[in-house]
Amino acid sequence: MGRSSEKKTTAVPDKAITPKVVHDLLREKVLKGFVVPPKATDPSVKTLALISEDIRREARAHNGPGREEQKRVDTIQKSLNVLETELPKYRADYLAAEKKESEPRKSRGWTEKQLQRCINNDLVKFDALIAAVDAFREAYFPSNNRLFSETMYAREWKYFAEALQQIFLSAIPEARKEGAYRFIMAIAPLITGETPSEKAVRSHFMHRRSTLLYYPPTPERLTPTISPPKTDRSGRTRRPC
Repeated sequence: MGRSSEKKTTAVPDKAITPKVVHDLLREKVLKGFVVPPKATDPSVKTLALISEDIRREARAHNGPGREEQKRVDTIQKSLNVLETELPKYRADYLAAEKKESEPRKSRGWTEKQLQRCINNDLVKFDALIAAVDAFREAYFPSNNRLFSETMYAREWKYFAEALQQIFLSAIPEARKEGAYRFIMAIAPLITGETPSEKAVRSHFMHRRSTLLYYPPTPERLTPTISPPKTDRSGRTRRPC
């Protein structure tokens, strides 16, 4: 068996990814000897830090304590679903059975008032339980909300590699793809605890074997630009159609 091209750890780092952290990575590991790194206060560095930290939080939610908490939430959700579905059915079945039994009970001396009072007492309990389930759902689990999105968590570096490549090249285009590869190698240990090799990163982008599941905000969305108005040959501003 061949050796694995990367090492995996299950612990997601606790340290936040700040602009200074990204700047140090760019200066010491990513751009050293190739491109002069931008300052820690540069918008490009802030963008890379913001998105990297966002992905790290998603990874921590998926792989860390949030995962166990989500299991508890899922169990409660399933119980609520069962109660919401079955309680009204059970109430209706109970009412039908009680009406069916009303005549035999009358023959044993029950009055109509006694029968109705007994049924109403039980129906009040059913209705109170159904209302309690609805109130609990609305207060704590509106619209089946989850602690984290199943389509956005960062399970491993391959799930955010393409997004980070795009963001990196948009922020520092002069670094080119080689710089993006080195950035992914340098930032992955801070996000998921993994240490992908250069060979693994290159192979990933060469074969495109995984689907991009994480869609962070792009620099254009974080810092929108306003295009200058178009002009005709005379220099007059064109009106939009």
